[in-house]
Amino acid sequence: MTALRCWPGCLAEIVHDHDFPQNVGIRVVVVWRAEEAVFGELWGEDWAIRPSHPIWAWDDDERTTASQSLPGEHVAFHDAWLRPILPPPGTTTTEDRAPIEGEIVGV
Repeated sequence: MTALRCWPGCLAEIVHDHDFPQNVGIRVVVVWRAEEAVFGELWGEDWAIRPSHPIWAWDDDERTTASQSLPGEHVAFHDAWLRPILPPPGTTTTEDRAPIEGEIVGV
């Protein structure tokens, strides 16, 4: 298992979404680790998030239709596509988080 960038209760920003680039920049609250029993098939280290604004996501019909999430609705989202805004609890920086895709580490 790779190091996760987010944690439950984390305020994060969507930094990547290859299916719906219009979601990039939206802030979310990370709620819990996503489970296939709730969201169906997942693609790795996913979280259940609560977005600050409706976001585009695939419906539950095998990725053939999409719609915007409803206010307060939880959506499954990849950990690697989220960037924490605040540092992890008990720290003063985000240095302990996993690197962002394409980020140069140790410079």
